[in-house]
Amino acid sequence: MKVVVLGGCGEEGRKAVNELSKSKEVDGVVVADINLQKAEKIARIMGGKVSARQVDVTKTPELKEVMRGADVVMNFVGPFYKFGEAVVRTAVDVGVNYVDIMDDYDPIGSLLGDEELSSIAQKKGITVILGLGVSPGLTNILSKLGADEVDKVDEIRILWAFTSSAGAMSPAVMYHMFHITSGLVPTFQDFKWVNVKPLKDGEEIVEFPRLGKVRVFHVGHGEPVSIPRYVKGVRTVCNKFGSIPEEIVQMYRLFADLELTSEKPIDVLGHSIRPIDFISAYFKQLSPEVVAEVFRVEEVEPIFACRVEVIGERGGKKISVEYSYEASDYSPATYLPATIGAIMLGRGEIEAKGVFAPEGCLEPRSLMQEVEQRGITWTKGERVLTS
Repeated sequence: MKVVVLGGCGEEGRKAVNELSKSKEVDGVVVADINLQKAEKIARIMGGKVSARQVDVTKTPELKEVMRGADVVMNFVGPFYKFGEAVVRTAVDVGVNYVDIMDDYDPIGSLLGDEELSSIAQKKGITVILGLGVSPGLTNILSKLGADEVDKVDEIRILWAFTSSAGAMSPAVMYHMFHITSGLVPTFQDFKWVNVKPLKDGEEIVEFPRLGKVRVFHVGHGEPVSIPRYVKGVRTVCNKFGSIPEEIVQMYRLFADLELTSEKPIDVLGHSIRPIDFISAYFKQLSPEVVAEVFRVEEVEPIFACRVEVIGERGGKKISVEYSYEASDYSPATYLPATIGAIMLGRGEIEAKGVFAPEGCLEPRSLMQEVEQRGITWTKGERVLTS
């Protein structure tokens, strides 16, 4: 199989390229990136079946040319609320299988709500998988798995947090974090989608094994948008985030309140500048020493924690089926599921055709088995809530 990796020079993309290059089932991997020099360097280092192509995903004819002839296209170009939807529509137009790590709620909602697009993909015999990372991604798969283990599902909760020293904050990640913590974001409450204020609404204290007690709030993620479409009868689906130190949450909240994460351009000395572009560029140029001091990086152990809680009834009892994951770096749990999904698509293992979130087209146990074989282990537990 031939796999084209868009954004193959990025933090997650190049790791996916490396993983694909080691697979005996993959005949060719194309590092497709706007930075041709960097793409060619990666191709030289990895050698063999890895090649490089330059592509600007905002230029549709150029993007189509790169996609043609591939068995699967993987997309790591973020932020996805800016670039993701157009790339997906181009893949469907070309007629190629596709998987990404899309983590923004708005393109996921728009694409899953487009029945005509899914119908076109189905007629072309292709599968499009949106958001196969860790969250969304494995959280969706485990939500479906947990829902299958109860007689009646009531509520699904995705809870995640990290310390300031866990993982790198690339420009795309910064844009994503500013986006999901600003304005109003969707969640699913009492059988309907409603808008809430991120980092203000839904406050609660959650205890993680290694992080301890963390204050979490609603943020804008894909799970509340997609899961109710596939897990029938679920009343509530939420995604909540917190941080250690808590000043990180306070920073995001303050920036949103001051409209420093706004997409609306303002005039600065005769120049039209979007506040979100300024604040992202400003953070990018900060020295590591300043970042370490402001966010107290050296004071905290690098930890990323995530938990999926599926609350429902079984045998007349109210129970919570829970899956927990903690690691010093969330990167493997992000690029590996998408890479596994790409290989499964190339093998022809995924029968469903159309446009889906992961829980809509993947068999949960099969995917989790592949993930665990690569060292991404989730701990399962159950609690009886009432008799």
